[in-house]
Amino acid sequence: MLRSAVHRIVMASAIRSQVLGNVPTRRRRLEILEESHRILEPGGIISLSVHDLEKTMRLIDIAGDQYEESEDLEPGDLLLAQASGKSCYWHCFRMEELRDICAIAGFTILLLSTSDEMGQDYDNLIIVVCQKPLCNVEVIG
Repeated sequence: MLRSAVHRIVMASAIRSQVLGNVPTRRRRLEILEESHRILEPGGIISLSVHDLEKTMRLIDIAGDQYEESEDLEPGDLLLAQASGKSCYWHCFRMEELRDICAIAGFTILLLSTSDEMGQDYDNLIIVVCQKPLCNVEVIG
């Protein structure tokens, strides 16, 4: 009985805290959202937080952190220099990009905001809460 209840909770909601920003390429990020959409029950909720590109770049500049730029990277991709000499990959989003990729994956956006607008101390995040529609609606144009 408990396992069934836990399973229903997991299948009805998902939380992805800054995970999407560690996935290289827009295509792969979209695949993750599409798979999340597929496994959620109708009406299920997904909550995502990602780094805001403009605010993150401002913090990097203030801190004096180093990052690499390359033609191989997509807009919003950063390779941050680490003390070990290796680079750490981040994809930082613009609000419009996050809204668009969630909609393409089939979600209805319930909330799209920044962490500072929501009174959070960590002010360089974008937060989106999406819902899988209760039924698939085909638009005939």
